[in-house]
Amino acid sequence: MGLGATDATLRAGRRGDAGRKSPLALILSPAAVCYVVLALYMLLLIWSGSPLNGDADDLIKLHELRTFVATGNVFDRTLPDIFQPEPYVSHWPWIIDLPYALVAWPLAPLLGSETALSVASFVVPLLLLVPALYFYSRLTVAAGFNDAVLPLFIAVIAAAAGFFEFAPYRIDYHNLQIMLFFAALVLVLSRHRHAAVANGLVVSLALAISFEFAIFHALVVVVYAFDFVFGREGAARRLRYFGAGLASGALLLFVAIVPPSAYAIGKCDTYSAPYALALVLAGLVFMGLPVAHRAEKWMPVFGKSDAKIKRQSSGRGRWPFRALALCGLAAASLAVVLMLYPQCAGGPYAEMSARLRAVALGYIPQEKSFFERPDFVLSDSLFATALLFAGALAPAALCLAQRRPPRALVVVALASALALVQAVAYFRYLRYLPFFSGIGLGFIAAAL
Repeated sequence: MGLGATDATLRAGRRGDAGRKSPLALILSPAAVCYVVLALYMLLLIWSGSPLNGDADDLIKLHELRTFVATGNVFDRTLPDIFQPEPYVSHWPWIIDLPYALVAWPLAPLLGSETALSVASFVVPLLLLVPALYFYSRLTVAAGFNDAVLPLFIAVIAAAAGFFEFAPYRIDYHNLQIMLFFAALVLVLSRHRHAAVANGLVVSLALAISFEFAIFHALVVVVYAFDFVFGREGAARRLRYFGAGLASGALLLFVAIVPPSAYAIGKCDTYSAPYALALVLAGLVFMGLPVAHRAEKWMPVFGKSDAKIKRQSSGRGRWPFRALALCGLAAASLAVVLMLYPQCAGGPYAEMSARLRAVALGYIPQEKSFFERPDFVLSDSLFATALLFAGALAPAALCLAQRRPPRALVVVALASALALVQAVAYFRYLRYLPFFSGIGLGFIAAAL
């Protein structure tokens, strides 16, 4: 297992990927081998009667899928046959139901609607696992491991609890969000402008589906902004293309998800006008900032040393100007959104009173912080959790041990540390920590 990811290592890995053209090589690729092993293991557990991450959300989602497959209505998210005083309106957009519907619709005339829906619930999570494992394998290579079966297999075993989100019949939106976040991390490591455009579309789609990963995708935005502020090569162009993808994706998804009658209505718990406006403004800021970057090169250079001129032409000498411009425009955009939709200043739960939040969410264990769970801290799961925490901190420790750690390793370490902080502050995020702990435990195993 090789450590110390360098640009040369990543280029070599990409050349190796480009050379794998034969079907046999694709079948024997590390991601494919791990997919087969993981899928068979999950099927064995399911057929043996062991539950895999199932919860009440899957039952609601199944009812939602049943309604969507039957009606095909993309705007009316009201779910019938739920006993409560007011109509139950799902906050999940129809886009996350579409993969299941695309499988169920052609099978319904042959198998019947219920059987077709059952087949879709079984197949789609396993299909989403394919791109998720591919992007995860790219992350392990970017972090510094060889593109071989053993390093990825070790990481997947350590992260098995997280990958159970892709088990058959696990139809909640978490698996799609995980896959999109892996894609965003892989794309942000690329220096190609097309990857930046694609990443803007990925981030806008992820945030339109749910805000649960908003902090993780904020890290992706920060990486693009950091590269631009400090004048990294090609950063201005990447930021511009990322902004274009983000703004266009936000607009397209707004038209696709929100009914025309609700265009001006701000709904805090689902994708609506305030969130679309925030993404569009962010995209416009990212598209406009590189114009100021180009204008710097036309500033007077008389009386300046050659070194200063070189720093100005490269964009590295005026990072405070770019940082202030970025922060100022971001603050102005946020002020506009809050001025138009002040009711959403508190986020998705803004419209819930403190009492209602305590009654509705306070008793749910996953909605509490790690420090509010003495039952967990004193349980037999503490050792496994401590191991996950150690694995999550390993990439950051490796970065600190190197004088100039590779950019890819720094991004993975930041994502891993952010996942750890989220898991401690909000217990529901513990399910995502194994993905990064798997990479970190691979570093620990390599060092032993």
